[in-house]
Amino acid sequence: MNDTNINTHFVLVVIAIIISCLGGFWTIPLALAALVFSLRASDLVYQNRMEEAKNMAWWAALFGWLTIGFALIPIILIVIFSGTILALLGAAIAAG
Repeated sequence: MNDTNINTHFVLVVIAIIISCLGGFWTIPLALAALVFSLRASDLVYQNRMEEAKNMAWWAALFGWLTIGFALIPIILIVIFSGTILALLGAAIAAG
């Protein structure tokens, strides 16, 4: 049976692009790679090459989640260590 309903993870990729633009510009290449894989998977589904489309969709999901993870790491670290960062800055100002 030929399954033409392959999840190309396009919505995940769009969210990854938005988060990479908001959170850390250094993750934009990962987001663009995810976009290329997602669009390639969609193209392969259109060409009825399902095995290759599943492979491209897997890579799109991997790069999408990597982008989201890497873009959110600095935000999470700032939330967790914000008190320490403020204390360090306060000590640096007081010492100067």
